[in-house]
Order: sequence, then C-alpha cells, then structure tokens
Amino acid sequence: MSQNKLTPLNILRREKQILRSECAEGEARLGEHWSYVTNNFTSLLFTGALNGVRRKLGFGGSPKREDKENENSNSHGSNGLIQGVLAGLLAVSPLLWEMAQPMIMGFAMKKVKSIFTRKKKKKKRRDDDDD
Repeated sequence: MSQNKLTPLNILRREKQILRSECAEGEARLGEHWSYVTNNFTSLLFTGALNGVRRKLGFGGSPKREDKENENSNSHGSNGLIQGVLAGLLAVSPLLWEMAQPMIMGFAMKKVKSIFTRKKKKKKRRDDDDD
C-alpha cells in the first residue's frame, strides 16, 4: 500500500477548498465588473447609443457576416439607436433597479395604506362674520 493515497474525506476536503477558492475568485471578478459599471454607467450608455447611431448611418465599419445575415432575415429592419440605448440600459439595469426599487416600494406602500385608512374631512369652522 502506498502512503500517499488520499481517503475519501481528504478528497472531499480538497474539493471543498478548491471550490471555495474558485468562488472567491469569481466574487472578486464580479465585484470588479460591478464597480466598473457603477463608475462608468453614463459613458457606457452614451457609447452604446453612439455606436448604434453610427452603425445605422453606415459609419461603423463593415458589418460582420453574421450581422448581414441577421439583417437579411429581419423583414422590418432594426433601429440602431434603440439597440444602442437598450444595450447601455442592460449594462446599467441592476443599478437602475436599485435606485428605482425604494421609490416603487414607497409608492406601493402609500397606496396600500390609503386603502385601509381614510383621511377625515375637516369641518369648516364658521366665524361670526357671516351675520
């Protein structure tokens, strides 16, 4: 018997350690991407829209073969500006959702609260000036 043979428990421990290191690397990579997007979302949105307009006007260089085939298969064509803006919005959509979510929740909570509570109408006090 060789003394270097690993037990099943040691194999599982090694795999667990490898998986943890891979997860830590993935989290670090995602954190870098997230910080890049949050720091540069306006330029990403602008660049996406600008590239879409340039492609639509024909200044974006020669399109790839796949793009030509896709354009031929689409009977109605596509709008480069809208595609550029959508590409930029997709890049920053998590950040936009984080900003919009508290506003939406506040609005919804006010509506739900107004369903269950009614504001009492204030009675007008009549002054003796009417006499």
